Amino acid sequence: MTDAHRVIVTREAEAQLSQLVEEGAADVVLAALQLAKQLRSNPYLGDQMRARPNFAGLADCRRILFDAEGRKGKPRYRLVYLNEPED
Repeated sequence: MTDAHRVIVTREAEAQLSQLVEEGAADVVLAALQLAKQLRSNPYLGDQMRARPNFAGLADCRRILFDAEGRKGKPRYRLVYLNEPED
């Protein structure tokens, strides 16, 4: 038995990933999916987000900055996720 955590992709995230594919950024989508796979074994992989005006709902979330593999420079994307306890 493994200690895999369940990762759920929201419909909004699915739509954003589909849009990236349509725009020719399938390599970015692949990077995002690889991160989601890593979250199954380590749900604390990203950094805790801070409370900010207009983004109060994200204060409990974590984020991972990423980009396509091999791209140089500052990452252009972030994966935002929320860990929810299983009751």
